[in-house]
Amino acid sequence: MAKENFEAQKETENAFLQQSYREFMSAIEQVPDLRISTSKKASIAWLIERVKQENPQDWQTKVQEMKETVETLNKKGGKFEVSHFLGREINNRYTAFLKERIQRETDEQIKKNLKTMIKMTEDNSQFAQKAREQNETVSFGGVSLDYTPDWYYEI
Repeated sequence: MAKENFEAQKETENAFLQQSYREFMSAIEQVPDLRISTSKKASIAWLIERVKQENPQDWQTKVQEMKETVETLNKKGGKFEVSHFLGREINNRYTAFLKERIQRETDEQIKKNLKTMIKMTEDNSQFAQKAREQNETVSFGGVSLDYTPDWYYEI
């Protein structure tokens, strides 16, 4: 019985995550000329999952706030503003996530790989800052597919 309750709770939670993802993506899809590849979609799913992990009590409110930010930035500056916002949100959280993983990891080779991933993400953030100064849009995403939440594949 406990296992059935856990599974039912997980299904409900996944349904809420999937709905939040769809709503968030609908705002992103309204941005003219912003191309959303499969890897970007997976990174956005990871972002939503990460927000949930960081804010278990009010994650839906946080995701809604990010969606509203996307809508506001789309009106203000289109794909330029939205791409920079999403890039910052994903890169900052991904870097923190990878640093947390290093702390828990015992395998030295995996730690080395994680450090490389952190360096690449930090380099991407620096590139994005330079692109912003030159009024250029940026690509966003870059989260390893290994970290894509299972619920994303059920959409």
